[in-house]
Amino acid sequence: MINFDKEWDASVRVIEEAYRRIGCAVTFRFLRADESLRAANQGLTDAEISRIKGTETVGNLVRVPTQISRIELVAYSVVPRPNVRTIGDMESLTVGILKGVRITAMSTDALKRLVAQNTHHLFSLLLRGRIDIAITAELNGRIFIAREFQDSGIHRIGAPVWTGPLFHFVNVKHRDLVPRIDKVFREMVSNGEIEQLRYNAIARFVAK
Repeated sequence: MINFDKEWDASVRVIEEAYRRIGCAVTFRFLRADESLRAANQGLTDAEISRIKGTETVGNLVRVPTQISRIELVAYSVVPRPNVRTIGDMESLTVGILKGVRITAMSTDALKRLVAQNTHHLFSLLLRGRIDIAITAELNGRIFIAREFQDSGIHRIGAPVWTGPLFHFVNVKHRDLVPRIDKVFREMVSNGEIEQLRYNAIARFVAK
């Protein structure tokens, strides 16, 4: 069983196809980010869809070397904030982040924060004025605005808070699968399959 920590995750299709090619059937379970990481690390589940490099330091996770995705964390607001371009410009504001997303927590450690349980909760806090800024992955925000918050006034502001590659992680008990999965990932990157699978999945999510 493989965890994923977003209500949507375009990388699910990539992982599903990669495991199919090495002869492994997989099932997926949605968990909140912190729960997902804990379950995979403790061996209660078998892998994490995608995390940032360095997640292996939590103890019992092994990173598959080939990048399968990329994350861009951005800020959202319901009012124009032309003077907010970076984290440093948010010092006088209340910022909302998602529970368990390590890179967001680290990036906003010095700020006044509220922690949301999920993206719907995060954007609801923003609309109710409980927070001034919401920070989440650009793609995550775009999909939720298209599906649940159209005409809400929520919009992206400023430069990305953080950008970086994402990798697949397996529990150490499955470390023998890493070379096989990585070989498939490299093939899927070189022929454009990963990008196409993600593009198709994102289009479906936005259209729902």
